[in-house]
Amino acid sequence: MKKNIFLFFILFLISRYSFALVDYTETSETPIRKLTPSGQTVSAPVKNTIRQNSAPSGMFELSARYGTIDAQVGERSGKLNVTSFDAHFETSYNIWLDASWSMASFDAHSNIATGSSQKGNPKLLLGVTWLEFGGGADRATIDFVAGANLGQKDSVFATSRTDKIVGVETSKRFESFVFGLGYRVWLTSAPKTSEEIEIGNVQRLSASLGWMVSPDIRFALEAATVKVGNSKTPGALAEPVSFGTIAPTLQLSLSPMVALELGAVFRSKRLKDESLLGARLWNLPGSYGNSLFAGLGISL
Repeated sequence: MKKNIFLFFILFLISRYSFALVDYTETSETPIRKLTPSGQTVSAPVKNTIRQNSAPSGMFELSARYGTIDAQVGERSGKLNVTSFDAHFETSYNIWLDASWSMASFDAHSNIATGSSQKGNPKLLLGVTWLEFGGGADRATIDFVAGANLGQKDSVFATSRTDKIVGVETSKRFESFVFGLGYRVWLTSAPKTSEEIEIGNVQRLSASLGWMVSPDIRFALEAATVKVGNSKTPGALAEPVSFGTIAPTLQLSLSPMVALELGAVFRSKRLKDESLLGARLWNLPGSYGNSLFAGLGISL
């Protein structure tokens, strides 16, 4: 884990987490887009806050974050230290690409799982801004999203499934505020290891609000509901599981290209079905417990 932390701080110098909100000047013509949840987007969190790239070119962003998850499911609990890496690339053709990956170390006293430097599931998302209405402080957009959560073997922090992801997201600006709605579905597949359980599709509905307090201070708040479907396969998740999350985020601009981000994900209730741990939904923010994170990065 020491090696991961060292790498994390090195990436701090060349990266910036993609939670920047919007440059609200009337003359700005850069497309608005919604932040996609990165991995466990301590996980990131986290995740579907409205933002716009504030980099000089507005094309490429790298980010790194470090956080903790206080996992509690039924009578089982444990803490994880999570390092996450994210990249965002935006073209001039209303097409954008997000990539994320994370790794974690479980606390030695955890009765959920053990192990250090456990790799997470890489996630790739392709977004297309299908419709735009208005401009400046009144702009509204509708995006279609498609991608995949890639399976990993030999890690208790990752699932062996490869899940497809599809969704639609919309955003609307109101002067210094941005409001967004998003809906995504994880089309799950069967796990490839006997240690995991099979689940049905996962649905996530979110609403987010972004506020530019000042040119150097931005605040975002996301509320989401998640439903994990059951499966009729023997030994699979017997009953659907649902929960909600609240994710506040504060971003402080250190320079036009560098920003510091602080955030959290709070789960609405403690899940009682311990079998859900076998689904390994660590890439889904708030799935197993509350989390805190901090990050730095750069936009190019």
